[in-house]
Amino acid sequence: MPFVLLSFGLRAFALLPYYELPSPRRSSSGYKIVHFGNHRRSGIHRIAGHKLTHGILLLLNVGTAFYGFTQGNSAVYMEAFRQIFLYPYDDDFVLLTLLSVIALFRDSVFSRRSRIWAFIGLIPLIGPLLYLIVDRRSTI
Repeated sequence: MPFVLLSFGLRAFALLPYYELPSPRRSSSGYKIVHFGNHRRSGIHRIAGHKLTHGILLLLNVGTAFYGFTQGNSAVYMEAFRQIFLYPYDDDFVLLTLLSVIALFRDSVFSRRSRIWAFIGLIPLIGPLLYLIVDRRSTI
């Protein structure tokens, strides 16, 4: 949570220390964390981890991209890019896309999937959603 709050001021660069921290899933001893008793996921975790949620987000992203390509004007964007100082946001976009590749690589290693799946993260927004949809661990 503190990395997300810091990212409002420091942009995507505030997330870099988070990717350097060891994941609780992969410990140095190699032992898996075991939950005893009744371990329940909260409502928001169930909704966020559901394949239907991932599918809806994927459709919304594809629809928005289609609308942008068909109705957008690249000349207006380039003019705004030159005059309004937009390139820091483009840097954030590229950095977050590369960080999604790292996150997908770590998860594919953890779940013993092919590491080629990490490269689907190069497709911004849509790639990680596709990864989540075909993930066997997600709820149906």
